[in-house]
Amino acid sequence: MSTASQDRFFTIEEANAMIPQLQVRFGRILQMRTQLRSAHHALEQFGEPPSPESLRRQDGSPELRSTRGKFRALMEALREEVQAIDQAGVEVKDLDTGLCDFRSKRAGREVYLCWQYGEKSVGYWHDLGTGFGGRQPVEETPPVPQILH
Repeated sequence: MSTASQDRFFTIEEANAMIPQLQVRFGRILQMRTQLRSAHHALEQFGEPPSPESLRRQDGSPELRSTRGKFRALMEALREEVQAIDQAGVEVKDLDTGLCDFRSKRAGREVYLCWQYGEKSVGYWHDLGTGFGGRQPVEETPPVPQILH
């Protein structure tokens, strides 16, 4: 996790304002992930599953070199997309589903506003430690901590 995502807190309105940009970025990310799987499969068919060492190699047939280059380019483009999201202060939790968390404050405590690719707006939140399974609708009022006397 970067410093950007640790330092920024979003309101629901600020998080929702980012959804159009995230929709576009995750559209590209999901397309790249599909292309990466295809390139990975092609490299395996050449008998050379991708690894840091194999991707640096310059030998082989023109098709193999081209496939290596495509794989490297896709990995770099994917890294740039994720980095741009992270630099905006949004935490990417799952690339395949487009799951993101926005650090926020709710009833005086830190929580995540939770959004997944395809959702029109941020409709859920969860505690920092609960993850996707602990999502609760934003409309629910959080419990107010009890002060013991």
